[in-house]
Amino acid sequence: MKQKIIKLVSIGATIFIGAICLSTGAQAASLYGALFETGHLEAAIGANKEALLMYAPQEEGFVAVTSNDAMAEWWTSDSLGMNWTLVDPSPLAQYGCTQPGRHTFIEYHGETYFAASCGSFDDRKGYIFKLTSTTTAEVAYVRDPEGEGAVGMYPTGTILNDKIYMFFDGGFTAFDGTTWIDTIDAVGQVSGVPLETSSEQDGYIYLAQTSGEVQKFDTFSYVNIGENFLEGLDSNPEHNLPAVEVYNNTVYVGNQDFTNGASLFRYVDDMNWEEVVNLPAEDRIINKMQLSDEIDGSPYLVFYTSNADTGTNIYAIDEEDNLIQLIDSGLGGTNPANNSEVVSIVNRTVTDGSTNKQVMLFATQNQVDQTKIFVMNLDDDLAIDAASAAIISAAKKAYTQAGRTFIYKISKAKVKKGATYSLWVKGKKIDQKIAKTKKKITLRYKGAKNKTAGDTFSVRIGVKYAYGQGEDQVKANNIIKGQSLKVTVRE
Repeated sequence: MKQKIIKLVSIGATIFIGAICLSTGAQAASLYGALFETGHLEAAIGANKEALLMYAPQEEGFVAVTSNDAMAEWWTSDSLGMNWTLVDPSPLAQYGCTQPGRHTFIEYHGETYFAASCGSFDDRKGYIFKLTSTTTAEVAYVRDPEGEGAVGMYPTGTILNDKIYMFFDGGFTAFDGTTWIDTIDAVGQVSGVPLETSSEQDGYIYLAQTSGEVQKFDTFSYVNIGENFLEGLDSNPEHNLPAVEVYNNTVYVGNQDFTNGASLFRYVDDMNWEEVVNLPAEDRIINKMQLSDEIDGSPYLVFYTSNADTGTNIYAIDEEDNLIQLIDSGLGGTNPANNSEVVSIVNRTVTDGSTNKQVMLFATQNQVDQTKIFVMNLDDDLAIDAASAAIISAAKKAYTQAGRTFIYKISKAKVKKGATYSLWVKGKKIDQKIAKTKKKITLRYKGAKNKTAGDTFSVRIGVKYAYGQGEDQVKANNIIKGQSLKVTVRE
């Protein structure tokens, strides 16, 4: 199926204003966003292969709990997720936890819950924790049905009809705010592991199983919808289903295919699925999906891939199933290919002084460099310098003289070698400089010469960061537009 591909220069919740602008032929002046690495969680012992991201609603900052065969590590950040600190000892150390459920972060009635695989190697159990602060957690429940030990290294969690549900490969555990109840053999339960759950719709959620089924769940039983994805494809586990979401009242699933490239499918009727997008062969897995915020009444479906050659790609589709490429393998480090999957995403509104800002973070699976954390988007009125985490924003007011070129300078303290800086006026890129060295950048708007006293114009500053070196270098396909600067022309 041939798809229209729209390449954007920004990502995150506010990007989709830009998606609408581009599709209608308007300038991309309203694009905002950020993408750069803020955390490299390198373990003291062993390797941090991935991380679960979450936060305590009552406190600022974020928490990252890693998967590590030696012992799960516990990291915390500042309010914007920019700087990360190891907490030693970990609040989970006494329980012998090595693997957090990377899809189990749930905010429920003002509290945070998550699951982890804990205990000795021969007696693993599914622990469910409540996050009591950014540096403490308490055991809420130990899942050990009939003394069988833990099941499910990758449990996934959701809320349905005001109850928590944690799904494992041996059933599920439910919590109504008072009591935890295990269910092992529910009606219609299959042998697969549900790596993801959809958002709730009409009293149901949908589960994509690693055994190939897509199932509708009503709190008690499972019902298969559509054909099993392993049937007709072959029994190769490459075709299992890591991702699912409900978008425009329709169920979408993403598969993994190491030979032909992953595909995005839409549920049509009782037995049929329609392929909406077939990605290039190197995009092997669609491993996570989510809905954007609503823009003009409509969200977008965002999905993340595992790319065999160059690391993770990020895409979206709109209501007409047009494919939008948000990020083209720009996930940092000295070798972007090492960031093989996006495994955890967290989105939170934080307060910075008197301003509320939307912060989205995601963590990657990385078997070589150890897990990384990226800022995915920030509020639309600031840009971030990835090197120093300093805000690049112009003053609220500026002046220029009639008949002169307008000049905007970025100090060397805020310049990152290899990055591209640009000056935008009315949605058009006027000037651009690549920081070949770490020196001051000067951007010019010659059109200001034609302005007369009393005229005004607004500018924004763009930043495109480069990751890696030499042949491994990848430029993130996004532009950060800084706070709008209003310039007044004087005599």
